[in-house]
Amino acid sequence: MNITEIIDRLRQLTQVTVQHNWLGTSEEIDINDIRFDNLQSITANEKGYLTWEAGSQVKWLVQKIVIPEQLNGYPLEKLSLRLSLVWWAEIAQIFVNGKLVQEGDLFDCLARVLLTSSAQIGQEFLVCLRLVSPSHDIGALMKSQLIYESDYNAIDPGFIADELAVL
Repeated sequence: MNITEIIDRLRQLTQVTVQHNWLGTSEEIDINDIRFDNLQSITANEKGYLTWEAGSQVKWLVQKIVIPEQLNGYPLEKLSLRLSLVWWAEIAQIFVNGKLVQEGDLFDCLARVLLTSSAQIGQEFLVCLRLVSPSHDIGALMKSQLIYESDYNAIDPGFIADELAVL
């Protein structure tokens, strides 16, 4: 196994891409009454981006995240869980379980939202993104990834992978 394969394997223990799990709509929705039957699957483009029309168009993206017991054999209970996002949107609002937790825009275009500081198996989070495309360009969600992290007293495979990557 070479160093790149080791880094990839370590990241697979604590990081999972959820880019293809979003459902969406261009209609305004009530954040306190999400109806999954009104949402459609979204197909990513060749770069893996979820895009929509230019011209200050609204796109709601919705995803239910459920914490599994393990990820590729690595136990997840009691780890912290963050949702890492990168977007191209004039306005971005991130809601978790109906509460606005973060906002951004074209120049504040990434977030690492803490979903829980102590993951419990089966714990659920309803994440909703309200994104508005720039007036001059298409809008896009370019990355969405779950990152599980251990506290400072335990070895974190993702941290080790990041440190090895800079060698």
